[in-house]
Amino acid sequence: MDRPIYFRIMRELRRSAYYVLAAAPLLAVTAFFVSRFARHDGTTIAILTGGFFLLLCLTMVVPLRWSVRIDDQGVARRLLWRWDIWTWADISSGRIEKRDAYALSDPERPWWRRSFELGYMAPKDIAQAIKLVNAHYRLPAAAPLPDNLKIRFGNFLCRSARFDAKGVRLRGIKETREYPWSEVRRLHIVRMDPLRRDFRSLEMTLPDQDLEWRKSAAWCGATPEVLCGVLERCVPADRIDEDVVGEPFAKRIDIEKQLASVRSQHRGYRYGLRVVFLLLGVCLLWMAFTRSASGAAIMAGMAALLNLPMCYLAEKQFRSQCQELEQHWAEKP
Repeated sequence: MDRPIYFRIMRELRRSAYYVLAAAPLLAVTAFFVSRFARHDGTTIAILTGGFFLLLCLTMVVPLRWSVRIDDQGVARRLLWRWDIWTWADISSGRIEKRDAYALSDPERPWWRRSFELGYMAPKDIAQAIKLVNAHYRLPAAAPLPDNLKIRFGNFLCRSARFDAKGVRLRGIKETREYPWSEVRRLHIVRMDPLRRDFRSLEMTLPDQDLEWRKSAAWCGATPEVLCGVLERCVPADRIDEDVVGEPFAKRIDIEKQLASVRSQHRGYRYGLRVVFLLLGVCLLWMAFTRSASGAAIMAGMAALLNLPMCYLAEKQFRSQCQELEQHWAEKP
């Protein structure tokens, strides 16, 4: 590598941190006035309240100082003033585990620096960093795969699935169904990056239904690595499709599902936001009529100052995701 490559947290997070730092003096002064004149606290308590909010805002310096460096020695991250280096020998040792999202974990390190998180960067930077790390990374030894595997899933874990040499056996509250492996039409695996054994989502298409498991969803009975390994072993290879998070999916039907999911999350976010602002408005009106109108106005200003920039960034992110997926969908034949 000719020269080190540096990565910072994504631009949206940096902008949010700058917003908080810029608003720190105003927030501290507002907290002082609310404590002194709305709550009628003493001057000392009001000063301490304002100082607490000022210190809270100044913690945004930490993410602004955070950085990742990749060079000939390995991968390093900056924590305020020092660098924590994970050498290429560590990365290729076979003991480093890939945890949720884009986190590396070294069980031999002290607990306070055992995890190395790469997910704070922009998606393009994450993809570049993961590619550089994977050039040296070696997976830990694989767990043994059982001949028979049973998992529980669904609402309150009321359904079960059993996988063995014969096929898939699904048991619900009212019925039991069996499918030989030849009837499994498709297994779609989505991973966080190509060099992993686990999955972000796993979808199995059967003749009359689709089964989907997510790493973060409620199911039990096996680790994601074991479940994925058993299904990859049993399902015919020509019926297995793999995609990677952050890269365009290979099939149009999967992009359509992605787009529908993002739109559904967007609608849910807007609905939740309306409910939160409605409840906040009711609380502020009650405060204005029963206690202090000036205190309610100050609280409204604080809420707007802290929440509106984040709401704008979230809305922008949803729209960007939809436009990107629509573009990928249009490019597929």
